[in-house]
Amino acid sequence: MLFGGLLVSLILILTNLDSFSESLATASSAGKLHILTNSMSFTEAATWSIIIGGFFLNLAPYTTDQVVVQRYLTTKNESSAARSLWLNSLLAVPGVVCFFALGTALWLFFHSNPQFLAVGMKTDEVFPLFVAEHLPAGLSGLVIAGIFAASMSSLDSSMHSIATALTEDFYKPLRKNRNEHRDLLFARVVTLTMGAIGTILALLLASFDIESLFLFFQKVLALLGSGLLVIFLLGIFTRRSHATGVITGAIASTLVMFFITQYSPVHAYVYPLIGISTGLIVGYLASLLIQAPQRDIDGLTYQTLKPRS
Repeated sequence: MLFGGLLVSLILILTNLDSFSESLATASSAGKLHILTNSMSFTEAATWSIIIGGFFLNLAPYTTDQVVVQRYLTTKNESSAARSLWLNSLLAVPGVVCFFALGTALWLFFHSNPQFLAVGMKTDEVFPLFVAEHLPAGLSGLVIAGIFAASMSSLDSSMHSIATALTEDFYKPLRKNRNEHRDLLFARVVTLTMGAIGTILALLLASFDIESLFLFFQKVLALLGSGLLVIFLLGIFTRRSHATGVITGAIASTLVMFFITQYSPVHAYVYPLIGISTGLIVGYLASLLIQAPQRDIDGLTYQTLKPRS
């Protein structure tokens, strides 16, 4: 529904343009069709930072987020999990192209009809305005329903993942006198609590003066996800790293990211490069300098992983 609404919106805009060739020329003269740039700037969106930074931004949830990992575990073997990941990556390409095309089409539509815009509108408000006021009756409702469905499918997975992690990793090991009924009740209470917290945070974010929620999300993801990715990379690809060193690296990564997000003009897509690099260097050096008991890591790192038949 979400992708279908995107395509319908794009088709409606393009078919209602006075002249497609003139519209393309207008968009081109305004720089809306400019895809690649050779800029090496750290303070604005550039081709290199979007590709590399975007890769590491997505690498964090695809390796450490339980919402994603539990989906890998539903497949019958590692090959199936790998195929699902590659298929997801391939399907993301036309989706991204269509989203960017819709952004350009919306710019053309409102450039030709500026009277439909309100003074001081944010970028994030433009597409909802188009859906609510310029899509045919009934179709706009389906698109809105698709947006809510896509949001809910992501939110409920996150809430249940948090509840599962807290129940399995903290509640069960720490509580001696327990039973399945209490375990389930605890998980439900956690899910309800996470839903309430998420709703409150959403209302707070709606009241903040945020230029772009997308870039704000990228900042939060880099701030919180870089440390987790550092733990994963050091744990999987190094043999000398240990818990104390790895956690030290994750904390260093988070602190550096907080400083950069607050006091640096660096663009959001550069955040993960700085945070992850800092965490990897600090974590590995801390593991070398801090003494820790040796443990059996056979089969737990890439170097010691036993080949599967």
